[in-house]
Amino acid sequence: MTWSTTPAAFAARKTEAEAWEAQVAFQLQTQGWLVERFGQGLWSQGMHDLLMHTQAPLGGPNLIRWLPDLLAVKRHPNGSVQSFFVEVKNCKGARHAIEERSVRCAELLQALGTPVIFVFEDWHVLTAEAIRYHGRQGPVRSQGSGTPYLLVERSQSWPWFEVFSA
Repeated sequence: MTWSTTPAAFAARKTEAEAWEAQVAFQLQTQGWLVERFGQGLWSQGMHDLLMHTQAPLGGPNLIRWLPDLLAVKRHPNGSVQSFFVEVKNCKGARHAIEERSVRCAELLQALGTPVIFVFEDWHVLTAEAIRYHGRQGPVRSQGSGTPYLLVERSQSWPWFEVFSA
């Protein structure tokens, strides 16, 4: 697939991604999860544009742009509350492709106590730990964001309905 970086192409990909996010949110809601949008999908175009050019205080990219897309929270019958972030990915290739910065952001959120689940269009899921373990560096691309990414064989991911059974 060739990715165009024009504003119209980006807007089309964003619309497609938001529709996929809505499907994932709906599936979680049918299983009793409270789900809300999270991350850069909520920001104005001006905020997004400015954050594309920020650096972390100690150098390197500012990982705020790679925050997950959704936050899911559920109170269980025993009174305990569980929460996790959801990073929704539309990967249509033979393998799951995940930007390394997205994985790093997920690892930091996990270290703060809230896990991140990556959900792909084939209704399979991965964690940041699984991506690091099974992922292999993807080839350099001139299309899209141009940032380094990891490729994970689909056979290494778990089916959604095994992880989120009602």
